[in-house]
Amino acid sequence: MQQSDVLLTGFCGSSSNSDAVYPYFLVPAEGVPVYPFRRGTSGGSSPVTTAFAACLERYVAPYGFEVFGNACLKFTDGGRCYNTGIVVAGNLPGVNLRIDIELDEPYDLRDFVPRHYLEDRSDSQRDNLMLQAGWVVVRFAEKQAATEPLNCAAFVIDLINSLVKAVSIEIPRGARLRPVPVRKWTRIAAEQLAGKGYREGYIGNAGSLFPDSERTYDNAPLSEEERTYAALLPEKESFPAEAARTTRATMPSTGMCGTPTSTSFPKHILICTSGAMC
Repeated sequence: MQQSDVLLTGFCGSSSNSDAVYPYFLVPAEGVPVYPFRRGTSGGSSPVTTAFAACLERYVAPYGFEVFGNACLKFTDGGRCYNTGIVVAGNLPGVNLRIDIELDEPYDLRDFVPRHYLEDRSDSQRDNLMLQAGWVVVRFAEKQAATEPLNCAAFVIDLINSLVKAVSIEIPRGARLRPVPVRKWTRIAAEQLAGKGYREGYIGNAGSLFPDSERTYDNAPLSEEERTYAALLPEKESFPAEAARTTRATMPSTGMCGTPTSTSFPKHILICTSGAMC
């Protein structure tokens, strides 16, 4: 594969101003290489993820967008692979949109360990990596997708419409453009929610059968395509480290396209003023 064949992001949009309230989204710069994904690498999806993916697909598939789960991005020959949540992929000429939709839960149903809490910044570091790879990231609280799937779908559709000017996907009838906001929980609050059976109230114990992990392992070496894209990624020092799980990170401020506005994000991440409302 030649570097001239590399797909680049062909859109420009705003990122949300804060990651303290769900939902929020992050948008990479225009002209960033769009890293390829592997399919069939994780163990499965939770019932909420499966149902929401089906709901979203119903509205975006007629416009040429695929919706699926069970995919990952692999950046080195080692076994480590970054799982996606729900992938929305569109190959409109010159656009090359890839969206990773994450449904964040406050704790694991198997061992009740808190997850995605404010004090743990690993989500921010992972999101930065996805942005460097040319992917849009959208994060909902899991309960939003479970209880307001149409409103969550409308939020994603509104984002797609703002980024891809060549399409105008119809908003689901009767849906609001965003679900009721959910403030991100602290570790202590997540432990309290686990004690109250918060997740079980909307997902049931069946969710414990589907591990939710940010990483899986795929021992197959990088393909020629992946090697070409990996060579275009920023320096490895800007990638999230295994041990750096509590490093404080900030959301990017808003500026003009092509103008860096925050040193907290890698050099590939440029934010602009056009795009969807945050």
